[in-house]
Amino acid sequence: MTDLIRKYVIYLYSFIGLILFGVFIFFGLQLNQSAKEQLLDRGRAYMQEIIYVRRWVSLHGGIYVKKQEGMEPSQHLEEVFGPRSRIVDDDGNEYLLRTPAMVTHEVSDLARLQGEFAFRMASTSPINPRNQADEFEAASIEDFRSGIREAYTYEHMEDRQYFRYMAPLPIEPSCVRCHQNYVPGEVHGGISIWVPADIIMQELRNNRLILIIASTLTIALVLIGIYFLSLPFMSRINHRMDSAHRGWENARRRYQYLFHHVRDGIIVLTRDGDAYRIADANDPFCQLFGYPRCELENADFLTLTPEDHKAALQHHLQLWKNEAPPPLECHMRKRDGREVVVEISLSSLDMRHFEGVVAMVRDISERKRLEVQRQILVQQSKMATMGQMLTNITHQWGQPLTGLGLILQNIRKRCHDDTKTQEQVERGLESISFLTQTVKVFRDFLRPSRQKTPFDVARACHEVLHMLSPLLQHHHIQAHIDDKPQQTVMAMGYTNEFKQVVLNLICNAKDSILEARRHQGLGNHEGTISIFFTTTPKSCCIDIYNTGTSLPAGMESQIFNQNFSTRPEGMGIGLFMTRTIIEDYMGGSIRASNQDQGVNFRITLPHYAEPSPIKSKEA
Repeated sequence: MTDLIRKYVIYLYSFIGLILFGVFIFFGLQLNQSAKEQLLDRGRAYMQEIIYVRRWVSLHGGIYVKKQEGMEPSQHLEEVFGPRSRIVDDDGNEYLLRTPAMVTHEVSDLARLQGEFAFRMASTSPINPRNQADEFEAASIEDFRSGIREAYTYEHMEDRQYFRYMAPLPIEPSCVRCHQNYVPGEVHGGISIWVPADIIMQELRNNRLILIIASTLTIALVLIGIYFLSLPFMSRINHRMDSAHRGWENARRRYQYLFHHVRDGIIVLTRDGDAYRIADANDPFCQLFGYPRCELENADFLTLTPEDHKAALQHHLQLWKNEAPPPLECHMRKRDGREVVVEISLSSLDMRHFEGVVAMVRDISERKRLEVQRQILVQQSKMATMGQMLTNITHQWGQPLTGLGLILQNIRKRCHDDTKTQEQVERGLESISFLTQTVKVFRDFLRPSRQKTPFDVARACHEVLHMLSPLLQHHHIQAHIDDKPQQTVMAMGYTNEFKQVVLNLICNAKDSILEARRHQGLGNHEGTISIFFTTTPKSCCIDIYNTGTSLPAGMESQIFNQNFSTRPEGMGIGLFMTRTIIEDYMGGSIRASNQDQGVNFRITLPHYAEPSPIKSKEA
């Protein structure tokens, strides 16, 4: 912040210094202009006096001067004026005629001798060779002919500086007498004047020096004055800026502490086309997914999501622009490849120079596990209650069924010669036995398993199919079980929970076949459910295949997610519970796939091998 104030002060001083410097430059230019105007005024004054003299001589037709020693009459004047070019008085003194041009020459010679100033006439076509124009005079005469009224320049002669001024001499009617080829009003020459400029230029240099010294002192004093006057103001600004900086630092530290010490993961996302880049991530988010912060910076958030959840997450991210979407539950992938169930809540972040979205990512795997356990416990509680009810029913039915069996046996003894009666009695006894066995199977099925035990997978599937055979026969669905596996299919797990899984898959297969009959043209008496077993030294596989409707493309793994169903009336609980029982409770796996115009569910469980007698004895 101090650097900002220092820059402000430097800019202020530079601005004021430039203004004062510009003012003094203007004064310096005014001094130059004033000196030039003085020299111009002198040149004009001399020019005006020369013109007045020439005009006075011209008005009197010339003047006569007494002939001095060395003076010779002008042949040109004798040709033009004849005897008038010279006169003699009564005393015998001779006087010579002098024209304005001749007077100008003689006065010029006198001025040069006096040293006040010098001048001469100049022409591009003179009668007197002394009047031949030099380079400056010739150029000036050309300018005069184009309408310019005067010309000037600076020259150095004999270690002195002169201001040279020149003005035109238009041809007057009195000039035509000597210059017969001239026309009045034309410009054929002018008067060139040398004005000494040493004194004025020296004064100009002195004034410049004084101006430089004065401007330097003024600028220094002004800046020093501003500095001392601004010290209290700058002190208050520094104090306020320091207070604001300390407040900002405290707010930043509090933000960093809260940002990195909350339990949930927090990331800041920015939109980059279809990608959502991670601008910042707190420590819990990095710890949850196992990434260092440097790898997450500028990474696409969608790359942390499995393919089957990416579309839902992208749609959820697109909603925050127009509305506040509810929290989304989805799967995300850690750095080691494991998936975790998270809840994502979004909020908009709109700052002056930054626009993005804040995503709060909460790990709900434990909550989901507890919800599944609760659902399983509720299911087990319901089934235990139903099992207790069936136990009571069995107890209530036991004596009547036993009495009915004894009565049928007495009838069989008494009517042993009646074949038809014997057949009816046997049917009655078989019905009583089937009813007793069915009640026993339902009772055992509804009794929760308390610990893992080895069980026969094929037998468990037979018992479930036995319970559901009336339902399948009612819908004309054929059920088939591979009764001759290569070896006994034994697995380690919970018997009744496995039966619930098979029950759920067969019921789903039944619903799928009925839906195929309604929408895909499957015949009313068509539809098959087949169960096959295969074993390996370490696992056993159960394939439950049905000829119902196929799974939508890409939905093979999503159907096991909670609250996901391919049917409008479905709750999305059955297959989720199925996967939970197989994978979380029995250490196996379950997969679904479309196969041969149907759907196949493959359950893989750890194979149980009975210990050999020899090993048991040795043990």
